[in-house]
Amino acid sequence: MVDYGGAFYVEGKQEEDGTVTSGSLTVNGGSVTSNTASNGGAVYAANYAAVTVNGGSITGNKASLGSAIYAENGVDADHTTNVTITDASITGNTASGTNGGAINVGGQYARLYFGGTPTVFDNFGAQGENQQMNLVLNENSNEVINTTTEGLVDGVIGVFVIESDNTVFENHGLPGKPFGTFGDSGRANPQVFRSDHALSLYGVRNESDPNDTLIYWVDVICKLTDANNNILYQDIKFTINGQEETHKAQAVYARITDYGNPDAVANGFNALIDGFDAAQSELYSRSGDSYNAYPYTKETAIKLKMLRDYDIDKSIRYQGSRMVTLLADRKSVV
Repeated sequence: MVDYGGAFYVEGKQEEDGTVTSGSLTVNGGSVTSNTASNGGAVYAANYAAVTVNGGSITGNKASLGSAIYAENGVDADHTTNVTITDASITGNTASGTNGGAINVGGQYARLYFGGTPTVFDNFGAQGENQQMNLVLNENSNEVINTTTEGLVDGVIGVFVIESDNTVFENHGLPGKPFGTFGDSGRANPQVFRSDHALSLYGVRNESDPNDTLIYWVDVICKLTDANNNILYQDIKFTINGQEETHKAQAVYARITDYGNPDAVANGFNALIDGFDAAQSELYSRSGDSYNAYPYTKETAIKLKMLRDYDIDKSIRYQGSRMVTLLADRKSVV
């Protein structure tokens, strides 16, 4: 077993006169599978290296830290180690070290950039068979995790903020706290960044301040989609800088208040549909790389999925000519 980079080892070089030269690697498509190393099961990048992964998959690799990718610290703020992942799938990798994940970084001068439709999910470590360890954030910084200037279209990226360092977790792992930076100016797709700690925490942009480029954890209570899974509406509530931000007045959650009374629940869903119709100009779906007002009618079928704290015991309801599918997955905060 090699120490660094089971498939690829890339590093820059610093000369005696202080000149720094970047090392680079670009992987276009294909599969990087079944490699093993102490750090960086598939890829190890260090000292002002630049690694780009376009499409393809990294799966079935093993390491103590960074079972798929380990980004070691850069030289300084002007010579960072950069890893860019666009449209690639990183799944099924296993780390054995404490706080080991599919992607680990080795310092504050490492940078991760995500674009297109990436998947960094279903990777596991040494903290239990059910605990995902995908992208591990162990630095007290919002500059390690970034989106590319082109932005994210879709995908899913699990983020595990370490709990062993209270400062890191309290500053970057809790609802309302930032953990990364948007490199693009478009509206955030809140389906992409997911917390490995709490299944209902998603990463979004602070829409009340267009100059705020940070990615914040928010507690998404439920979401509504159309038959093609386009997002119509999400209930989000969070606090930024001491100011509570409520997304669309929590129209869904506000109408489901009596969990123990089936009649009250049914009435709540009837009220929900009425509110959904009334607020249609404020509902959004994803179209290509931007969000647009969704041109649905009162006959459009919708799906409602609670993401936490509620069990739905009915699969389908009809309201006039509209069919409503209630997805019953219970996903409580852990």
